[in-house]
Amino acid sequence: MPVIRDGSRVRLEVPGDRGVFHGAVQPDGNIGGFWIQPPGVTLNSAYATPATLTLASKDVWVGEIQPLADRITLFMKIERAEGGALTAFMRNPEFNFGLRRPMLIELDGDRVSYINKNREGDVLRGRFDPETRRLSMEFQGVGTFEFSREGVETMPGVLPASGSEAAAPIGVPLPTQDGWETAKPEAVGMDSKILQALADGLRANAPDGLAAPYPHAVLVARRGKLVFEQYLYGHDRDRLHDTRSAGKSLTSILLGITQSRTGAFHPDTPIQTLFAMDNPDPAKSRITVEHLLTMTSGLDCDDNNEASPGNEDVMQSNRKQPDWYRYTLDLPVAREPGGKQSVYCSAGINLLGGIIAQQSRQTLYEFFDSELAKPLGIKRYHMNLMPDGKGYAAGGIYLRPRDALKLGQLYLDRGRWRGKRVVPAQWVADSTKRHAEFDAAHGYGYAWHLRDIQVGTQVFRSYAAEGNGGQFIIVVPEVELVVMIAGGNYGDFKTWFALSNLVGSHVIPAVR
Repeated sequence: MPVIRDGSRVRLEVPGDRGVFHGAVQPDGNIGGFWIQPPGVTLNSAYATPATLTLASKDVWVGEIQPLADRITLFMKIERAEGGALTAFMRNPEFNFGLRRPMLIELDGDRVSYINKNREGDVLRGRFDPETRRLSMEFQGVGTFEFSREGVETMPGVLPASGSEAAAPIGVPLPTQDGWETAKPEAVGMDSKILQALADGLRANAPDGLAAPYPHAVLVARRGKLVFEQYLYGHDRDRLHDTRSAGKSLTSILLGITQSRTGAFHPDTPIQTLFAMDNPDPAKSRITVEHLLTMTSGLDCDDNNEASPGNEDVMQSNRKQPDWYRYTLDLPVAREPGGKQSVYCSAGINLLGGIIAQQSRQTLYEFFDSELAKPLGIKRYHMNLMPDGKGYAAGGIYLRPRDALKLGQLYLDRGRWRGKRVVPAQWVADSTKRHAEFDAAHGYGYAWHLRDIQVGTQVFRSYAAEGNGGQFIIVVPEVELVVMIAGGNYGDFKTWFALSNLVGSHVIPAVR
């Protein structure tokens, strides 16, 4: 494979559009950079993954690249309903693919029809092999999946916990030299019995239907120490998890760092001074950086309205404009910018990524790596990219749960990590202050969700990063708590949002 070198910059392209490595030679002779993997069968976007090639000998570099796995896992449960009909549902930890597909199964010899009970005419086909007892299912454009019959205890990922894990004491989280100090709950004023009850409840959660809670990880830190760490359904501390829109709060963090480094903009800076406007509009001239941060831009951008041209799915599925910054800037104005009513707009948060890249003169993933990942000891991640190769700032970065938890601790400590300043304290304070709201009980700061948590007669203020499926980084300053939850109930808001209730039901009550 040819290697292109321009001064200290190095670029290597794998033939067949199978990936690109680009980086720079460091003073120690190693090459630090990123592996860019193209979209795949199950991955709709490209991803940037940090990678280091170590100088092994003269003109020889060695390194290991761990791209995001292009995979999908399906567990299908088949039951016989009253009357004898075969019904089934699928659990899919990566995307919750089966949510919209409760099935009726019909057999005709060895031919199998998987009929979607929620959508007329939606039928998948497959076969049943009586000798191997295997079922196949054909997905158009993806391929054929084969299912083998197994006992739930022998299939990793089917149950929240199995074997000895199901009744194990919580213990002290393992110290791994990732920056976290660990401790027993009692060492930071928490009751281990209540946290043990939380662990037992999570492990006993039966995956008995499409709407069953699907928590993959729950972590708790108090007073800067990790005291509770539970992984479920086959997940572990080293497995990276999709953070979905919790990544919006990460963008807010990066924007604060950018502002402090460059001084080139402020929350009240009009965005027309930062971007060229091809379709100028008097109302657009009044849109500020703060309006994007608080989802009060007034653009026709509403992720909860499929007819809105700025809806995230509409933007991402369009084939005419691969530049999503330009797509967003060209949106019509639906309401006067500003005010106190937030309208959920991923495209507006993503536009902030353009400000970060423009003012830092780095790609979004390069800036994240140098200004946040390295200071916090985050060594592994996958950042999703837009069609033009730029980092997507409205969510979707993959992080280890322990690393995601660090973002909450960083803000609880007013922008410091282990005593070192990373984010300006004033930016932290401004970000977690109520600027707008989705409703009276749901405030919004600078891409942080603000809610009250009631425990008995007490009410605790909290702010959180939140993402589809059950991704939460929840900070409760009054009791010095940070909680990270990773879940797999994608597309099922009622179920995934309920995962956050464990903070009020178990975590805060454990504080002594």
